[in-house]
Amino acid sequence: YQGQYPLLVSDRYLIVEAALQRCAELGTRAIAHGCTGMGNDQVRFDLTVKALGDYEILAPIREIQKQHSQVRAYEQQYLEARGFGVRAKQQAYTINENLLGLTLSGGEIDRWQAPGAGAAGWCKPRSEWPGEALRVSVRFEHGEA
Repeated sequence: YQGQYPLLVSDRYLIVEAALQRCAELGTRAIAHGCTGMGNDQVRFDLTVKALGDYEILAPIREIQKQHSQVRAYEQQYLEARGFGVRAKQQAYTINENLLGLTLSGGEIDRWQAPGAGAAGWCKPRSEWPGEALRVSVRFEHGEA
């Protein structure tokens, strides 16, 4: 992507690899994922699956998008009709984070506008930055940071 790729989203490839190992255990050539229609995860999952073998990819969101223009509203109605509670208020931003970093999408970002205050993620406003450098140590217990 533009000559670089954030390592923090590489976990998607590990997820696909593990899912394909499970397909092999089950003896199936079909794999399904629940990636949303927005964002890059659908592309990451699909292309990784295709690169690793000949599988039938099932992505229900694509069928839903063909029938409904307001996908999230449809999903909420579908779940509530089956007795599942859904938060009424959606967040303005989708935040994905792991040990390697953080990505944000949604809100103004999807409209190619400057992000608002809710998109700060790990960062505080410059006025709240410390005056000197901080040192952080990360240790692992049983493989978890």
